Amino acid sequence: MHILFIKQKNVITSRSHLPFLLIGENHILDDPLSRYSELCGKLPEGRDAEYLYDQIKTTAEDNIKILDNLRSNLFIIPLRLLVQSKADDIVFQESEQLFLGLFNGIDSIDDYFIKCDSIDNIIQYARDDTEKIVMFSENDNKELPFKERFHNSIADAEFMIDPAKSDAYNFFSMVFGNILQAISILACCMEYGCIPYIRYPVSFHYLNIISNSVLEGSEVNILRFKMSVAFIFHKLCDKSQLSSIGTSEFLIKKQSYGFNDKLFKNFDLQKIADGEEIDISITQKINEELECFYKYISNER
Repeated sequence: MHILFIKQKNVITSRSHLPFLLIGENHILDDPLSRYSELCGKLPEGRDAEYLYDQIKTTAEDNIKILDNLRSNLFIIPLRLLVQSKADDIVFQESEQLFLGLFNGIDSIDDYFIKCDSIDNIIQYARDDTEKIVMFSENDNKELPFKERFHNSIADAEFMIDPAKSDAYNFFSMVFGNILQAISILACCMEYGCIPYIRYPVSFHYLNIISNSVLEGSEVNILRFKMSVAFIFHKLCDKSQLSSIGTSEFLIKKQSYGFNDKLFKNFDLQKIADGEEIDISITQKINEELECFYKYISNER
């Protein structure tokens, strides 16, 4: 199983590489450095540009640490950039259509900005289920009114949001940006046969919804299932347990133990590929297999 890490923060110092390396067989880090550099050249001076400058510096430093510490165990490749260079227009058009699908009576992005300025305009044209589909942030509380959720997300946002601009602009920036990322990740994974390793709940939310609504077939069923397993696995995995031994020793032990095979033997992948429901708790099986691995590395010390 090729597993693709979607980079969102420092990998080595956050120890996020350890659970990532434990699940899957071949590991690829989707390097965003080229994309960050490209965006930096397009942004005017200000908070967003400064944020991206910091991200470029952090990413470059992190890549060097990965090369020093992990070498052939983790490959750094800008996969999404390769896909976008071949199908950028298609990815963008699909993302536009999915965004417009959140509304009634809006035919294009230009039409959206003509008809919508405030959050009240957005609510006026939104489909009945748009409030359920949209996720603004990790802390988005869907029990609150949609308008309140939107304003809370603006107040909490650290970058790529401009309170001085219209609600329509900021809504588009948040929602379209997440849709575009999800489509890009799916296109990349389908092209190169990877499973996305997603840590951020908002990214996982849009990937899950979009993969369910626009794709079908056994390959997609397996991708969606393994993506879900990887997301739950990351939340449950105790990184302090994995980092109780050195990285070199960890890599040796995970190879000899065969964690990935042991985990996925719990699930009937053929039934999943055929779209059948499974009656096994993913969370329970992950916890059971993790406890066995913790004991394994503890007893081996």
